[in-house]
Amino acid sequence: MAKFNPIDVYEEWFMLYPGESNPFDLNTREKYAFMMAFIEAQGTDGIRYAAVLLKRRKGTANNPAPWSKYEYWAEKYPMEKNHPGVPGETVACDSDRGYELYQEWFEAHPLIKSPTDIDMKIKYDFMKRIGWEDAVIMHKCRKQKNQEGKYHLWTKPEYWLEKREASSV
Repeated sequence: MAKFNPIDVYEEWFMLYPGESNPFDLNTREKYAFMMAFIEAQGTDGIRYAAVLLKRRKGTANNPAPWSKYEYWAEKYPMEKNHPGVPGETVACDSDRGYELYQEWFEAHPLIKSPTDIDMKIKYDFMKRIGWEDAVIMHKCRKQKNQEGKYHLWTKPEYWLEKREASSV
């Protein structure tokens, strides 16, 4: 078995979808399918490797690895003129459904944040169980701001912990 190299995974992604953002932004069916297929193909190391990919993308002090960005691959895999980006469906943030999904997640796992960052087996299992459409809704709700220009508080574990404490009083 070849040694795992995060650069190879990003190269494969940008070769398939030049000009698109990284596969960890689960905002289309193709990105969801790419990450799930990658994890499954790696067998028992899949989740660990996904965590490495996510960590390398985030980098240190908001300085991501250059090869996790399309600009690094642009010369090798040029984007066609008028490239539409990743084909397929996208889903908007459905606040009601997003709220239900985050409630389900945090009731079962009150201290594990960012369920759409597939860097743990428990997150992978949850995303696989709910499917691409609900995974995309969760991701969009986590990244999208509400009418007041703030992120939805219910995408954070603190919100659910405070709600649980308030209801137990």
